[in-house]
Formats: sequence, structure tokens, C-alpha cells
Amino acid sequence: RTRAVSLAPTRVKQAEVNLYYLAMSLKILKETRRESQFSLDPKGTISDERQVKAFYPAYLANTVFGEVLFQADYTLKQLSFGEGTRPVKGMMSIFELMEQSGSTEPLQSRQWFVISNSGVR
Repeated sequence: RTRAVSLAPTRVKQAEVNLYYLAMSLKILKETRRESQFSLDPKGTISDERQVKAFYPAYLANTVFGEVLFQADYTLKQLSFGEGTRPVKGMMSIFELMEQSGSTEPLQSRQWFVISNSGVR
């Protein structure tokens, strides 16, 4: 097992990697031993409608990389509520999942998207 990263040119759009984002991700992993994170959290109490952007590590708050995390989070939330074109065949909104399961339980409004297996070639 090596600890090296190799880069090569490509003309395949799906294989492209933004080097700045890759460098930031690797820097954060090296420094903190965990992935970067973004969350849109309630500012005060649960009934408070104001929200605050929360970044880990905190210095991502004023970076392009942090803004990309925010935009990705926002887009995934839209997709989970059935808005927009779904990029993955068979992807269902939370409402479709509830309907399919036949659940009568109250809606859980928080969802996390976790990448379980990925790679760059």
C-alpha cells in the first residue's frame, strides 16, 4: 500500500478532478484525520427559523471549498425533497420512500448522504 497520489491528464469529463478541491480534502484529512463537513444548523432553538452555516474545520467558512460544500448540501437537500432532475437512476425523494414503505410515522426531515465506495482512476 502506497501513500502516493498520481495525476494524469484526461479527456473524459467524468474522470476530471479539481486539484484545489483535492488538495483541500487531502490537507484536511492529514490535519484532522477526518473528512471536511458542512451542516446548516438552527441558530437558536428548534423553533427558531434562522440557520447558521457550520463548517468543520471552521476555517472552511470563507473559502471556495467551503462554498462548494454548502452548495452540494443544498442540492442534496433539494433532491431529497424531490426537486430537480435526479442524477442517479432510481433515486427517490423522502416522500416516495415513505409512500413505498407504507409508513405512517412522522417524517424525519434530516438525511445524510454518505459515499461508501468511491475512487478516481
